[in-house]
Amino acid sequence: MLVALLVAPLAFALLALAIPSNRMRPWLLPLAGCVHLTLTALVMRQTSALAWNGWIVVDPLGRVFLGFVSVLFMLCSVYAVGYLALRADHENRVFCACLLALLGMMTLILVAHHLGLMWVALEACTLTSAPLIYFNRTTRSLDPETHARIVEALRQHGGNVTAAARALGLHRTQLRRLLERHGIDTR
Repeated sequence: MLVALLVAPLAFALLALAIPSNRMRPWLLPLAGCVHLTLTALVMRQTSALAWNGWIVVDPLGRVFLGFVSVLFMLCSVYAVGYLALRADHENRVFCACLLALLGMMTLILVAHHLGLMWVALEACTLTSAPLIYFNRTTRSLDPETHARIVEALRQHGGNVTAAARALGLHRTQLRRLLERHGIDTR
């Protein structure tokens, strides 16, 4: 049952890549959410959930967060259907697949009892969330790492845009444009 909990979102992600219809693909999200929520409930009913020689275990704290993630994904997946319908001009194949893969990797983080496996799942979460951030393809889409680097450079240089731009390897006007476009305060 525990292996199915990990494999199901990834199988739905592959299915999202295979479905050609932009209108039908978003409906995979709540379907996958229902399957994940059901599997989560079944795993939580087991007295000991263990797989792969103890590398995958659902401990008491994991049960709490696994339930939280599963319910939260279910709610977000219902919202996502309407969200994607309003953005029918955008191709949603990568968005749906990455959102489902993100669910699988977040689940793996919660049940992994091997630090290396947990680290791989965490890095996979980072990689699958990047396309989600850039889905709208607007000038305001900025990945969290770049945002953090800009804010940190400004903090280190006391809000001095010229010095922060030099530290980031940018021209001062480039940094000013980024600050204005993304609403980053220099103070």
